[in-house]
Amino acid sequence: MKVFVCDSDKKFFDQQTGEYNWTEPGEILFLGLFRYDHHKGLTGIQTTKSTTHIVVKDLNVDTGFMLELIRQSYIAGKHNVTDDDKVSLDMGFGEDIILDYKNNLEMTLKEAEKFEVNDKIKVQGFNFTKI
Repeated sequence: MKVFVCDSDKKFFDQQTGEYNWTEPGEILFLGLFRYDHHKGLTGIQTTKSTTHIVVKDLNVDTGFMLELIRQSYIAGKHNVTDDDKVSLDMGFGEDIILDYKNNLEMTLKEAEKFEVNDKIKVQGFNFTKI
């Protein structure tokens, strides 16, 4: 299955270009919500942190396995995970956002299918540009 993974081995934020990486190298990514400015972006399944630098890989995983990884990651972060694949995220200032991570994973996998394996991509929000 084609998936997006982090393609950067350094942590950085470039204010001029808006590029950043807080995930781990090779970490599997999905459309998540990152805390700092409440925008959607590609988020690491393990770290739940985001990146703008991705590469397409073909991994021997299935959707069920990836959903369970996401679910367990949110549980480990002490987030309220529901039985219908949603999570309540405390965004600070008394605001909670409900994230449908199953739907977001499905959207991410559809987007990955549009690219070839090993394509390097810059992503901002949910806009993908092959580089």
